[in-house]
Amino acid sequence: MPTIGVKPGVTTITVAGEQIAITDWVDRDHWGTVDFTARGRASSLGAFSYVRSQPVAGSTRYATRADTSIPCAGPHGLPRGSRFLVFAWRAAVIAPSNVVRCDAAQSFFATTAVLFSYNHKVRAESTLAELLRVVTLKPPQDEAPGAVPPQPPVGVGRALRPRQQRPAAVHAHNPPPAVPDKAYTGRVFTLPIDIRERLAFECVVEPQCGISWDALAITLGHVGTDMFVRIFLSGLYQEPVY
Repeated sequence: MPTIGVKPGVTTITVAGEQIAITDWVDRDHWGTVDFTARGRASSLGAFSYVRSQPVAGSTRYATRADTSIPCAGPHGLPRGSRFLVFAWRAAVIAPSNVVRCDAAQSFFATTAVLFSYNHKVRAESTLAELLRVVTLKPPQDEAPGAVPPQPPVGVGRALRPRQQRPAAVHAHNPPPAVPDKAYTGRVFTLPIDIRERLAFECVVEPQCGISWDALAITLGHVGTDMFVRIFLSGLYQEPVY
């Protein structure tokens, strides 16, 4: 998971010319979820378009704290007095592991776009596959120093751990223990995106290829399950103290 760190003794950081006291902020993730079901259609879904107790985008089930952490819907912006410096974003998939690893799902991940907009402007875009990717930080002990390890497959965000047994279903909030030579990357922004109160923001998950979606829908229907895609925004969050 991307983290924000500073040298010991440092109490301020400078962002876009503004000096920020880090003691007033917390390192936090915010997340929203969209659902893909065998009965659904390949349409654009907003991960932050709803709040808890409202229907999750793409389905009729009602959202809980596991589905979204935002206290108000993204189109309405952050609550008054809040501010969020977003340094990175990533994704996780919650579905049976045999569904996640199938060719239909891998094709769907590669052809699905994710757009991050703020104040009605697209600030970042990526494929779902890129937001799910993990990388090898160092070669295994049995490889020669300097050897380039093979590129790991697209998987299920931070929950993917090559060469390990995985449970039948992978859950974003119950990942296996960290592996020292593996790290989740997602995408890190060169400059943080400064989200202010009352200004709209959204992460839209948009399937681009009808063929890949049709294949995934058939797989979901055959297995009798749904697939949840969770988008995480990572950074420094400040909320008012009353």
